[in-house]
Amino acid sequence: MFEWDADKARRNRAKHRVDFTEVERFDFGTCIEFDVTEMAQDGEERIMAIGFIGVQLHVLIYTERGEAMRLISLRRATPEETRLYHAEH
Repeated sequence: MFEWDADKARRNRAKHRVDFTEVERFDFGTCIEFDVTEMAQDGEERIMAIGFIGVQLHVLIYTERGEAMRLISLRRATPEETRLYHAEH
């Protein structure tokens, strides 16, 4: 189950032009994941996943809260993140 803050979703869409609802199409089966907790200001565990939505690589930052995956950010992958993904696969 996915969840997110509505205001955060609006800011993400304005900044990155990606709607949080696109997470439904994120390919978790072939993504690579990294612990990026050190990036969190509040110390909450954070995971960065690089994977496909359709034919475009995206980066998803999320945390797990009970049974839910709470979205923090969803955007297209940078060239560096794309190289990292392909180096791992």
